[in-house]
This record gives sequence, structure tokens and C-alpha cells, in this order.
Amino acid sequence: MKLKASRNLKLFKMDVGQSNHMLITILVGLDGIIDGKVNVKEEFHTSWNPRSKTDSAERSKAFAKKSTLSWLVDSLDSYLSSCNTSPFLIQNIELKKKFDDVKNGRSVYNKYKLMSLEKGMIGSINTAFVDLLVCWRNRLVHNGAENELLKSSIDVFNRNIEEIFDNFNGLDIERTLISFKNSRVPTFKEVASMVRATLNYVYDVDCKLLSTLNYIEYVNEIVSNYLFQGDSNRFDAIFSKTNEVKLKKIRQILQNNGFDNTNDAVVDTRCNEIASFSYKDAKQFFQRNENR
Repeated sequence: MKLKASRNLKLFKMDVGQSNHMLITILVGLDGIIDGKVNVKEEFHTSWNPRSKTDSAERSKAFAKKSTLSWLVDSLDSYLSSCNTSPFLIQNIELKKKFDDVKNGRSVYNKYKLMSLEKGMIGSINTAFVDLLVCWRNRLVHNGAENELLKSSIDVFNRNIEEIFDNFNGLDIERTLISFKNSRVPTFKEVASMVRATLNYVYDVDCKLLSTLNYIEYVNEIVSNYLFQGDSNRFDAIFSKTNEVKLKKIRQILQNNGFDNTNDAVVDTRCNEIASFSYKDAKQFFQRNENR
């Protein structure tokens, strides 16, 4: 069995994968209000009757774009935090300690910088866009916030003006940086670029974490979590069965955590080893794991 993308990544993609589509749907609808092509349904008449439909729609556009940035940052925070939650994608002891630090644990920006530095991602276009995303969102959402971009991010943008224009639908990054500096609400193209880059960034982080993962430890954690964080009968439902049934159930647990059925010697061997545990040996092994 192979893990080509973590369950954490799949949940992140579910959260933000359609963000651009949903945002543009909202903006299209608001443009319809401005153009007078949208008829208000009867149920909204008593609560929505602005003096100027155009002004109301323009404010709503700004709200929708700021909300998208906030949702994107919160989803990024959730992904990075989940990497340091069992089953751990972050297995390096020193990196775990840094993530556990109170300052890093509560700040998505600190977690982003820490992960980017540890995984050698500083200097990439996607990483620079995530820096822009978090700083811009903070400026728009938190009163008085004046977050500044990392020098490395500014350098990346200045070195890659043409590449960004070509690969991000004609985005003028110089104009974007001026808008950020003046704390303006970003355009749809700017929001869409940050969404795309953040998805790419998380894909890159996930790939780097999986490339150094100890899969035996990871499989042990997944099975242990299943056994001890749910129905108390789960243990008996697996380890009172034949080895064949145990193996089938263990593989199903891994599938529910992002693994596919592609052959992988390390993971497949570990599944067979767990399936061969006697009831007593399994109890001792997984209780010891759970109590670590």
C-alpha cells in the first residue's frame, strides 16, 4: 500500500480546492445586482433594501474577497497543525519541539516560516505567495496590523516578474505589491493567484514530509489511533479474527487514512506483521504505543 498524498492534504484540498470557483460565482452574482439583472426574492425584501444597490454590491465584493483570504489562511493553519498531530507527518524530534513551542503553535505565520525554512522551500514562488497571503490577510482583518513581507519573498517576486505574469494569468506582481503596501482589498486575480499558490505550496510540503516519513511508525500510529480512539469493541473486532480477516481490516484502516492499494514492500510487510500478532501480543504492543 502506498501513501501518495496524506489525508491532511486531501482535507485541505476539500476545504479550498473550489475557492476560486465559489468566489467568482459570488462576484458574478454581485455584478448582476450592479447591472440590474438580479431580481430579489420575496423572502429577502424585508431585510435587504439598500439605498444604493451598487455600493452594497461593491462592499460585498470586498467582503467576499477578504473572507476568502481568511478561509484560506485558516485552512493552511489547520493543515500545518495536523502535521504535528497523531498520526504525525512531522517525525523529526527537533522540528516537533519547535512546532510545540507556544509561539509557533498559535501563529500560522510562524508555523509557515518554520516549515518553509526546515524543508528548504524559502525562495520558491509559491512560498512567497503564501507569505503575501498571510500578511495581506492580517492587514485587512486585524486593525493596526502592518505585517511586512520577508525580504526573501520580495526578492522572489522581483526576480520572477515575467514568470509570474506567464503562469498566474497575467498577474502584474509589481502592481500587486503596491496594493498590498497600501492595504487595499485584492482583485479577484490576486486572490485567485494566492489560492493557487497556496495549494501548490501545501502539495510541496506534503511531498517533502512523505519523502522522509518512517512508514512503520506511521502505520503503527494509524492502527493504534483506530483501536483506542473509537468504539471499545474495535480491538476484539480485529484481533479475535483470523489472520486473513485481520489483514483485510488493517488495510481498510489504512485506506481510510489516505493509502491506496499500490504495492509497497515496507507498508505491505508491516500490515502482514500486524495481522500475524496474537490477541495478547497485539494488546501489549498497541497499549504500549498508546501510552508513550
